[in-house]
Amino acid sequence: MELLHYLQVLLLILCSTSMIASEDTCLLSYDFDVFRFHTSISKQEIIKNLVLNEAPRLHNHNREEPAYDFSGGEHLKISDEDVINAIQNTVCSRHAVTLYSSLFFNNQSFGGPIIELVYKNDPILGLYVDRRSNEILVTYRHKGLLRVEKFDYTFKTAQWYKLVVVLTGNLMVLNVNCVEVDYRLVPIPDYCVLQNETCLLVGKGSVETTTRLGEFYTGSLQTVGLSGGDNGLKKLCPENENFTCPVCGEFLTTLKQLGVVSNKVKMLEEELAECKAMNKTLTNVTGENPTAPVHKCLINDISYPDNSFAKKDENTVCYCRDGNAICENIDNIQIPPSPITIVTSTPPTTQPSETTETETCAPRVINGDNVVLPVNEWHTYYDSDLNQCIVTICEFSEFFGAELAEPDNRDCVAIQDCSAISDELERDVAMCCGTCDSCDFITCPDLSTCVSNECVCIDGYERTMDQSLVCQDRDECALGRQQGGHSCPTDSDCVNLNGSYTCNCGEGYEIARKTNGILECQNIDECATNQFECPETSHCSDTDGSYECNCDANYEVVNGDCEPICTSPCLNGGTCTNPDECSCLPGFTGDNCESDINECDTDSLHDCHHYNIAECVNTHGGYFCRCADGFHRNASNGKCDSVLECKTGLHDCPLDRYCREGRAAYRCECDGTDCRGWCVVNGELIPDNNMEIKSCDVCTCKSGVYGCQRMECDCSGEEVSQDCCPQCFKKDVCYDVVPPLKLGARVIDKCSVKKCVSGESGEVELQVRDISSQCTNLTYCPKEYQYIPEGACCPVCELPKCEHAIVDEVILTMNGCNECTCKSLNWSYIWECMETNACNEDGCPSLQTCPESSIIHFPESDCPMCLNTLFNELTCSES
Repeated sequence: MELLHYLQVLLLILCSTSMIASEDTCLLSYDFDVFRFHTSISKQEIIKNLVLNEAPRLHNHNREEPAYDFSGGEHLKISDEDVINAIQNTVCSRHAVTLYSSLFFNNQSFGGPIIELVYKNDPILGLYVDRRSNEILVTYRHKGLLRVEKFDYTFKTAQWYKLVVVLTGNLMVLNVNCVEVDYRLVPIPDYCVLQNETCLLVGKGSVETTTRLGEFYTGSLQTVGLSGGDNGLKKLCPENENFTCPVCGEFLTTLKQLGVVSNKVKMLEEELAECKAMNKTLTNVTGENPTAPVHKCLINDISYPDNSFAKKDENTVCYCRDGNAICENIDNIQIPPSPITIVTSTPPTTQPSETTETETCAPRVINGDNVVLPVNEWHTYYDSDLNQCIVTICEFSEFFGAELAEPDNRDCVAIQDCSAISDELERDVAMCCGTCDSCDFITCPDLSTCVSNECVCIDGYERTMDQSLVCQDRDECALGRQQGGHSCPTDSDCVNLNGSYTCNCGEGYEIARKTNGILECQNIDECATNQFECPETSHCSDTDGSYECNCDANYEVVNGDCEPICTSPCLNGGTCTNPDECSCLPGFTGDNCESDINECDTDSLHDCHHYNIAECVNTHGGYFCRCADGFHRNASNGKCDSVLECKTGLHDCPLDRYCREGRAAYRCECDGTDCRGWCVVNGELIPDNNMEIKSCDVCTCKSGVYGCQRMECDCSGEEVSQDCCPQCFKKDVCYDVVPPLKLGARVIDKCSVKKCVSGESGEVELQVRDISSQCTNLTYCPKEYQYIPEGACCPVCELPKCEHAIVDEVILTMNGCNECTCKSLNWSYIWECMETNACNEDGCPSLQTCPESSIIHFPESDCPMCLNTLFNELTCSES
């Protein structure tokens, strides 16, 4: 049978099977119009939540065709199983597909994704418009990798366009407004993809394509669809009759079908020959198969029979005839007029077999290795000169069978997140380049990590008894000091922790490691590490496991404190404040406070001269001011006022005497009768020279005057009272202060620190120490801002409140020498005082510019003043 007649019969069979004429073969295709599907009643439930604004209808087109306005966010997602299966079957069977749409733009429209076929969130095929860069983009996949073809085209505003892209075989044709504007040869796209989880997006792109174009389409769309072959072009441009048939993709489909039929014919011929050899007749088969000489030829070092095809490389196909290999470019190959056999890349066998993925590609030496790969497996190696990973894949096709694809050079680039790579080939490329490790693609359970492509438990953990991937804590303490257990010293306790353990030494010790690596409990030097608490005037001394506090030189322990030692005792209540140094109470002086100060001999040491008719009376350690007889001290002004006892009835004259006022005091004079000097107390007459004891006081009446004083305590007496003389019974309490102090207790009373201590005789006594010397000099502070708080010893300076209202305003001048400014600091306000140049060392204002004759001193002023300045500052009022 001649080949030409064979092809005619084949096409007749194909067309008659489809019940169509051969000239209508181009129309055998499924067409899917998106908006017609959207508006169909039976499909409303699928996209019932989608709301699109109706756009202006396309001019010169079907007025009933729906059109919609996409403002950014509206989109269609079609995952109807029937629709997706129909699209898939058509595209895969025809090796040709058309994407088409009518579109319209206003000033705010920038285009974006129009229609996109997506498998598991990965784009397979898509059509896009980018008005910002004036480009039309088409995406497709070749051998699983996403590719993008860009066509330059400028879209005008307020004008409709018909856009059609035809992909057929390895040819891509772009038509705009029914005019072919560009075409190019591309790698044959992956027309056949898995059907599960495939959907169609309109007005929205997938994640991989939205980085540059944006996620949503903006503009108006009408007549958007996808069809097999070039039916979309015929649909939008019915008036265009310049179509050719078959196209490239349909030819590949026909060629594929031809290979299938040819194999079937060959099988029938072999069965016929076998039947003839057995003198049998094959039913429904007539004619004879002439016997031909057996010829073979070598293609890529593989023997092929006569009349068979084999692919030599990516672009060359060889035909075996009469033992010779005739090789031609795949685009220019001419089929010889003789029966043909379509074979795979492996020599054909007498029995045809179904192709499975267990087949392998022919062995090949790659980078020094003899590589044998099963179908869909790959080999990688790193080229350091190119910094590339060379990938060789074993592919299978029904036309060429299992064969190694041309090496694919992949650039090695930095990868920030290896775990984000999901594709297995991409992972192998990353590991080939050394940018990722196999452990980067392994997710290990909690408490485990990946080591050498295996999940192992981290330190301190071990697998459970069932050897599953669950890691549990290893109890090192329970394992003991053997291998795999703990290494705590014998004088410590092992405490298990989650994922580890710790060694607890006794108090005063810490764990340490010797130079040989063995752990030991080591003494803690609390003194060197400042972990001690010792009183002042003492020092820390380290001991084994602890420390002790020892007093400094010339100090001794007294009631738990280190007190200074004075070789000569401090007298009259003086306190030993430093070694051989006494701090005297007010009113005493001397190295050991042995001398009483007579304040009355020095006017500056007493204030009795401020009172009228008064005298200073020196006492042991102090003094007091006493008014003359007949005078009493006025509490309001401190003066001694005369007392008119007789007139006011404040006298104590007995009934047998009468009261006579005197200059300094009153006198009780006898009226001439027998006067005994009675005293009147609470209306009762007490005879003269009478003495009585009331509670703890001894009261007497003498010359008409009644008085009481505290009885003296004689602790050696037999009838001493415990209520009146508690000091005779409680030896550890000082009763010289109110309230009494126990031995060792202290109290601060204004400028005095009072402490109850044991005296030389063994009895308690009250020590008093003056702390007024610790007061800070406040010469910088005006007197009106100085005061002594209640119960305190030292004066303080209280300036006006510093607040936002007076920030950066100088409002205080201290004694004419210091200026204080309210400053803002960290959301608060503080006074900042600075000394000016207008003051002398004594804190008084400088009077260098004042004539000496104009300098005056005021009795109550600490600093002199300039008379000229005073006159300048004086003002007169109207009064």
